[in-house]
Amino acid sequence: MTGPPLRGAGSITGSTRLALWVLRGALALLAAWLVVRLLGLESGWPLVALLAFTPYACLVAVALLAACLGLRRWPEAAVAAVVTLVFAAVLVPRGVPSQPTGPIPGGVALDVLTTNVHLGDADAETVVELVRDGEVDLLSVQELTDAEAERLRAAGIDELLPEQHLRPTPEGSSGAGLYARFPLRPRAEVPGGISRMVRALVRVPGAAPVDVVAVHAFPPNHLTTSEWQEGLEALPRAEPDPPTQLLAGDFNATLDHEEFRDIVDSGYVDAGASQGLGLKPTWSSTGIEALPVTIDHVLAEDEVHVAAVEISEVPATDHRAVLARLVLPPRE
Repeated sequence: MTGPPLRGAGSITGSTRLALWVLRGALALLAAWLVVRLLGLESGWPLVALLAFTPYACLVAVALLAACLGLRRWPEAAVAAVVTLVFAAVLVPRGVPSQPTGPIPGGVALDVLTTNVHLGDADAETVVELVRDGEVDLLSVQELTDAEAERLRAAGIDELLPEQHLRPTPEGSSGAGLYARFPLRPRAEVPGGISRMVRALVRVPGAAPVDVVAVHAFPPNHLTTSEWQEGLEALPRAEPDPPTQLLAGDFNATLDHEEFRDIVDSGYVDAGASQGLGLKPTWSSTGIEALPVTIDHVLAEDEVHVAAVEISEVPATDHRAVLARLVLPPRE
């Protein structure tokens, strides 16, 4: 009597074979993701939107590496290890404090807060409390409505930051404003944002004037990715001569987007990343977009020292507020 043939120790079951092909396919997709990210090949939707979730792709790579090791698939494990290491090389520097400029002797402090108030729904008292407790000198607000501007006024913003350049709207996301402790002079808006990207020259005592833009780029969705790109391209690049450039707001972009990196590489420092907070999320919503990402930034020219960054919750908005404590070079 002959029994069924014995399965060899090195044989692969159908389910194992399927699992291997799934692993290999996932690794191929992650490798392609890295190529797009490293070479800046993202173009159009959905690639631009997907790149914002690169930190989560790194977590998937770690999980695949663990699966390959568990299955003792050494060739696949080697590929997964390389993919994971490259992702880490891209992402880890954002979690390590580093900036081009050290403490500035005789520097001038400028504390900058940016907040997207979500169609004018954010709790105005919390925003004003952040301004008061943080001794904020300059506030950039996106999605400012007439009603929200009135609530901010009622909560005491005028006493704290009396210099203002406001362009609120009756409703919706296209309003914006700048509030300052120091004199400011409105300048022409930067075109191309979902909000009016208001701009002003701020006269900071003891330092060169600061040219600040309240940034609010379009979200890179299936309808507005080209507008997102145009808005980021319209933002001023860093210049070696005064005034000092400062960009603060909702860029709808992370450091995994080439368009955003082009801005930073022109001579800016990302305040959050300089303090090791470049992976701390500032926005999340609902549905597939519920994965939090880091899209709110304060960018200052790299001659500016970033002393600290604080990221705070604000009720009734899907964005966190970002406070950057900057030190400007003294006026020569």
